[in-house]
Amino acid sequence: MDDFFGTLLKIIGFLIVFGSILFLVIVVTKLIGYRAKQAMNGKYINVLESVSLGIDKNIFLVKVSNEYILLSSSGKKIDFLTSVKIDELIETDQAKSNENFSFKSIFDKYVKKELKKDSDTYKSTNKNIFNYNIARMKKIVNKVSTKDKKNGDESDENKKS
Repeated sequence: MDDFFGTLLKIIGFLIVFGSILFLVIVVTKLIGYRAKQAMNGKYINVLESVSLGIDKNIFLVKVSNEYILLSSSGKKIDFLTSVKIDELIETDQAKSNENFSFKSIFDKYVKKELKKDSDTYKSTNKNIFNYNIARMKKIVNKVSTKDKKNGDESDENKKS
């Protein structure tokens, strides 16, 4: 009995230590991410978005004061691509906000579709199984009734003799 409680305490201790380490890893990761974000953004220059095009090839959308600039970096050089007008960016943002990409709505649609499909399959499968079982029962009844008739005829003949 003492071994059981000792083992139980070791397991609980292990879970507490493991949970603490996991918690610290999460907190440190968030802190590093926050610091990296602050390092990317200055007082007057902000990197709004970056897209990787391959190894050492990136495109950056940078806001400098009130102007938006597209820059590309590849290897050891950075090139100015173009200047983007604020009005164009606002229209793009409004178009994106109208789309309202929501994982929950997509997930709900998928779940409803799968549930309906499973329900239809279940209904048709049950109907097929039911019909199959009825046919089997009829065959069994026919076999039993023919055997009874044969046995009944033989037994009637045996009785007469």
